[in-house]
Amino acid sequence: MMKSWHSLIRYLEGWREKYLNQNILLGHRNSTKHSKFSRSTSLRQRRRKDRKNILRDLLAMLILSIIAITSVVGYRFYNQPQLTVGKISPLTIKAPYSGEFEDNKTTIEKRKEIQTGIVPILKQDENLTREIQSQLAIYLNSVDELRKLTEPFPFFNPEFFSLSSQQYIRFCPEEEFKAVLASVTKNFEARSSDTDNNLSLEKRPDFNPKLQKVASELQTYREQTSEGEFNTLIAQITLTRYRYSQAWKKLAQKKIVRLDDKDIVILLDLTEKDWKTTKNTVALATDRILTQGIPLGMPSNLLDRAISAQLNPNIPKNTELLAHSLLLEILEPNLEEDKDATRNIAEKAAMAINTVIVEIEQGEVIVEQGARITQSDFVLLDGFRLSQRGINWNGLQLCAAFVSLMVGIFLVVQRRVYTSIRHRDYFLLCLLSLSAPLLSVFDFPHTSLPAIGLLVSSFYSPSLAVCQVALVTGLVMFSNQVVASSYLLSGCAGGFVAAIFAGRLRSREAIARLGIMVGLSQATVYLISNLIASDSPATNRSAILPDASICGIFGVAWSVVAIGISPYLERFIDLITPIRLA
Repeated sequence: MMKSWHSLIRYLEGWREKYLNQNILLGHRNSTKHSKFSRSTSLRQRRRKDRKNILRDLLAMLILSIIAITSVVGYRFYNQPQLTVGKISPLTIKAPYSGEFEDNKTTIEKRKEIQTGIVPILKQDENLTREIQSQLAIYLNSVDELRKLTEPFPFFNPEFFSLSSQQYIRFCPEEEFKAVLASVTKNFEARSSDTDNNLSLEKRPDFNPKLQKVASELQTYREQTSEGEFNTLIAQITLTRYRYSQAWKKLAQKKIVRLDDKDIVILLDLTEKDWKTTKNTVALATDRILTQGIPLGMPSNLLDRAISAQLNPNIPKNTELLAHSLLLEILEPNLEEDKDATRNIAEKAAMAINTVIVEIEQGEVIVEQGARITQSDFVLLDGFRLSQRGINWNGLQLCAAFVSLMVGIFLVVQRRVYTSIRHRDYFLLCLLSLSAPLLSVFDFPHTSLPAIGLLVSSFYSPSLAVCQVALVTGLVMFSNQVVASSYLLSGCAGGFVAAIFAGRLRSREAIARLGIMVGLSQATVYLISNLIASDSPATNRSAILPDASICGIFGVAWSVVAIGISPYLERFIDLITPIRLA
């Protein structure tokens, strides 16, 4: 009985322990599930809180950026006159006391107009002048050499054998020459007294008029002289024809002159006297025209008239057209701009413009009620502190709206072209955007757009850099309308060049070469924009080139500044750029 009792107790204790163990295990499982659920809920809450913090920080940075940029871009609205040039005066304003004030704006405009509109000073290009004279001398000497091969001319007395016949007999075909000799010999042997037979050589149908004249003159000379004298003439003609043919062969082998065959025949048929007159007249006319100078852009009709005036009336009629054509071909503009002299005169002319002074006596009317305020009126109003300067709240609101629009455009573009940007990156982009408008506040014309384009393109993306350069250019235009458009255009061009190419380069040497490209692009755009904007057709490049060169130098300088500060930005903003790998 006791044994059964003890076994029952052990059975109950075993069952109790088993039940307790099951409850503990079940409780542990329930607590594990509860713990996992709690951790998941906490993680979601933490993520939601992080998102809220990110959005809050982003919104705060966005607001601060807009405020910072607006405070710089809207600088001109802090102390802006209400009565400015072009506005209608609400009342009649009189001078409280006598005074005189400097009109700096009008003075600068007048000096710039004088400087860019001055007539260029020209000087003779001595090297080109000597080259033209040398070409003419070579041409005349080549004609002399060619004429020496055909000397003498005339080879016989023109009283017995005319110049026209001598000219023709030199280059006529051999068959014609032999036919003439045979006809002359046959007619002389016949010695017919018949008039018709005597004129047969002049009327032969197989002879052209020139050949008929040659035959008639030879026939006459044969009848008036002995056979020996006639044979001497024939020998002279034969020798002259040989020399003439040799000259043409040499001319065919080496093109000495730049004239056609017709012109060469004219030159070879000249008498020695006519040739010397032609040569001396051409050389003298060339020297006179070159001494007077031929400016670049001289109309061809004026040069044509100058040549005609110098050649007439000394040159022979039969060579006038030839000499005229020769000079038109050889002569070219030999005057060039004397840049140093032009720049000095432009500077002296600009400094000779006195400062524009606006004077007024006490009680005189500065501007009538309802009248439009002019520049001189504004100078007086501002000088007497009557222009009602103060904060232009409407202008600041407009500025804030404009800046917000620019920032919004940038964010939209940034979300599409470069998404992985941190808060510190936005801070850097804001600082870079502030640099250009801040310089314009101090009326510094050479903007930092090249540095902005180079840094943003290297750190982030060329597309993002192009966008920022364009938007900052708009901010500069809005912030300071006094900055010359040529400087802003040139800086924008340099910024675009840097923005497009900097992100693709992988060495410091390539970045340095890019800086030179930026400088060249800025100088070119500045020069072209000033030439286009000038109202004077006599605008000279020498007056603009110094400013264009300075503009290009600043483009290179901004690139150097960007390369120099990039390692510090990498360190403090935690950025990586390809320049670092060079």
